[in-house]
Amino acid sequence: MTDKSHTQASRAPRMVPPPSFPLIISPRGRHGNLMFQYMLAAQLQRRLGPRAVVHGPGMPEWGCAATPVPKQPTSPLVLDGHLFDLDEIAHCLRAGLCNAIVLRGWGMRVEYYPEIDECRALFKSDVQGQQVGDDEVLINVRAEDIESGRHPGYFPLPFDFYASVIRAEGKRPVFMGQLQPGPYVQALRQRFPLARYLPLGTPIEDFQTMRNAGCVVPSISSFAWLATWLSESAHTIHLPVAGLFDPRRERQNLMPVGDARYRYWSVDFPPMQERPGIHAATWAAAPRNVVGRSRDWAIGIARAGLTRRVVVKPGQPVGAPRAA
Repeated sequence: MTDKSHTQASRAPRMVPPPSFPLIISPRGRHGNLMFQYMLAAQLQRRLGPRAVVHGPGMPEWGCAATPVPKQPTSPLVLDGHLFDLDEIAHCLRAGLCNAIVLRGWGMRVEYYPEIDECRALFKSDVQGQQVGDDEVLINVRAEDIESGRHPGYFPLPFDFYASVIRAEGKRPVFMGQLQPGPYVQALRQRFPLARYLPLGTPIEDFQTMRNAGCVVPSISSFAWLATWLSESAHTIHLPVAGLFDPRRERQNLMPVGDARYRYWSVDFPPMQERPGIHAATWAAAPRNVVGRSRDWAIGIARAGLTRRVVVKPGQPVGAPRAA
């Protein structure tokens, strides 16, 4: 902590540390977001030891039972967003500056999870998903809920990106994901008529399909990112650096630049002010500037996305950037 924040903490009313350290997951979003919240809780457990107890809605597909909160905490520390100092947060709970942690944010920053095998152990399954051959490249598609372009971190990927990856790999494309009938998917099928298109499975089936593929392209979603990052089968992961996956524009950092499996592609999304007048399928089908990038380029992008450490101020939600 800085001197100023240390003074504020010392003047705050101190409580007796609770007999257990409740880590309460407040779910926000879909499957991938909840998985990140459980991963974040596990990182806090590592720092707090056996007294830390996770309370959350459960994820039965991963063998994780629901654990409701027995009593609502009176002085919780609320984590919002993605930017945290996990060691400082753990200190606040141990020191009695709060009596629980509420995880309302997600912590989508790869540096929080240095031990990938520990994360893999949280999400084990015997489900195999659908088979993808060694001569195929699996491409996950997200369309349905992002075609409006209302969220700055999301937009349907251009077809030239898929075509560039297919050319680079020299493999047959296999598309999966949100392939329900609609303008984007119709245009996709017209552009790639000889590709294989997988039927939609359950969330766990689709996750495992991506996780077990050797050469894979995630859509811009936390769900697809986790499925590919956690994979022990993937030897090549083609990451589109745009939206959620671009640390220069978001508070996330989902560029594992030290991981040799990754290949990076710069993909430009339309600016927010232009999106209301854009038809997503027409935009995606038009020629777009897509460039394969080196690892050195990716390191520069990740470095540009570095942010200052977040200092905990007791009694306030954590997650907004504050000067250290």
